[in-house]
Amino acid sequence: MVSKKTVKKESEGLKENSNYGLISYILAIVAIVEAIISPMAGIILGIIGLSFSVKEKSKLALKSKKLNIIAIVLGVLLFVAILASSVLLPSSIYGGTQ
Repeated sequence: MVSKKTVKKESEGLKENSNYGLISYILAIVAIVEAIISPMAGIILGIIGLSFSVKEKSKLALKSKKLNIIAIVLGVLLFVAILASSVLLPSSIYGGTQ
């Protein structure tokens, strides 16, 4: 006999024993590291991890959702900083127009 809770979870597409939370958590940690090394890779991995964390509703999935958002924001901030420094720094070093 199938309980109503099991039917409800399966109808919503959320599995109780899925590994989406763990996958998302691992991607979040890798995304934070990659955001420091290569911001674009960190942003991409953060978005992929965020999509996995939405598929499961557990404590681990919620933690990984926060970490993925942190990785995306960190990647965007570092990417903007790299762009700004590549535009502003050469002009000050080589005596550009003032």
